[in-house]
Amino acid sequence: MLDLDYGITPRLTVSGSLPIQFVDGNTPFLNGKISGIGDISLLGRYKVIHPVFKTAPTVSLNFGFRIPSGSIDKEINGNRIPDRVQIGTGVFHLIVGSESFFRTSRKLAFFGSISTRISLDENKYDYKTGNDFQTSIGNSFNFVDWLDLTSQVNFIYIAPNKIKGQTDESTGGKLLYLTPGIQVSTSDNLFFRTQLRFLVYKNVEGLQFLSDQTLVTNVGYRFIL
Repeated sequence: MLDLDYGITPRLTVSGSLPIQFVDGNTPFLNGKISGIGDISLLGRYKVIHPVFKTAPTVSLNFGFRIPSGSIDKEINGNRIPDRVQIGTGVFHLIVGSESFFRTSRKLAFFGSISTRISLDENKYDYKTGNDFQTSIGNSFNFVDWLDLTSQVNFIYIAPNKIKGQTDESTGGKLLYLTPGIQVSTSDNLFFRTQLRFLVYKNVEGLQFLSDQTLVTNVGYRFIL
């Protein structure tokens, strides 16, 4: 994942995320490897509560879109794989959410977020991804000046996808992850983040392609006026 943040004002930030995905499956609907650029997210973040001192909380409202930049025509052995495991979705999504961050000391901070993603249309194959709701809570510990250790709990509810108005039976459900991670800051602007997501609970419909462990790596840069 490549992240770019641009601070327009102390309260308003715009950001973009470019996912790069590598998937290796061994299931009836994905037997092989696929990779590529996923759907780009563009987000505006406005601090409705802006801290006046370091240990005061920050509360932000988020609003944006996910753009259908990822491929929905990936093939394995000459056959197009199902929409539910394609790199992209082929449709625009609305993203709305909120997040909070507060530091209890120079070393320790806590954070939380909620968000929803709403699918706005069907793709060219009459397939519509289900809306989702996500919430996270976690903490960050500044081990040394350039290194932060993080841990969080992530809950995701995903509504079933639909094809030609009918429910895709092997989609949708509830997922719970435990996610430890580290963040390395090489400067005030550039950072590298790695997280390992452990799937600790799932309640899903039908047969789905879900990994018990998912490695997520971010490279981010912040432009500050």
